[in-house]
Amino acid sequence: VGVSGWVPLRLSFSPSGGFEYKALSDDIDLHRLTSDFLSTISYGVSANRKFMPLGDSLLLPTVLYFTADRRIAAPKDRRGFLEQPAISYSPAHKFDGEGDTWASSLDGLLVWYEWLGGGLFEEAARLVNELLFAGTNKRLVKVDRHDLAAVIEVEREDGTKHRHGIGQLSHGERSLIHLLVRSAYHKAGSTILMIDEMENHLHPQWQYRLMNILKDWIRLWPDLTVIASTHSPALLEAFAFERQEEGLVKGGYLIEANDL
Repeated sequence: VGVSGWVPLRLSFSPSGGFEYKALSDDIDLHRLTSDFLSTISYGVSANRKFMPLGDSLLLPTVLYFTADRRIAAPKDRRGFLEQPAISYSPAHKFDGEGDTWASSLDGLLVWYEWLGGGLFEEAARLVNELLFAGTNKRLVKVDRHDLAAVIEVEREDGTKHRHGIGQLSHGERSLIHLLVRSAYHKAGSTILMIDEMENHLHPQWQYRLMNILKDWIRLWPDLTVIASTHSPALLEAFAFERQEEGLVKGGYLIEANDL
């Protein structure tokens, strides 16, 4: 590809969670060029940083693949502040079911965000409450540090409030939290989001909600591409690839029985 130079980079992390790239080169001109390039990236980070603390910070491309098997199980092993697998940047992430172990569970993810600090859990809660629970009587409110569990608050018709663990949500709600929070956290400078059998575990109402969320995300982040498969008439109707919509470039292919 015509590369004319090679500059190693050192990535330094601070206890507060920040990081810094430094160019390591004896060639003064090459070192200066690389440093200017990194400064440009840093400027873009400060101007565009949102919930995606790793993705948007690194401004590197990634593929996020959600398999058709997105079951959310209750972990059987001991709870704790355990580092999450696949939490850092990668050119590709594969997400399927969660909860076989505490470290891979939805509770474990949100507890880990709370432990990391820096407003990560608060941003995740805001995302869930605005996108998923808007117009409902439910809110993701906190992490119980004693029980190490994410807490959902429900307002009853009489105005009283009841709290329960995230495991008492419907499977569809937990599946959506898994998909939305993981996608938002790992979104990078250019992201391809792939969702196999998008309707899995979701009531038609939640299918519509997910489709509308993804459309809004694409309008907000033009560097996001969504590729999904579905058997759901509700999702096909909501997507409506034959209808033009502002801010969206849509396409699709219907596989008929005789195509198989």
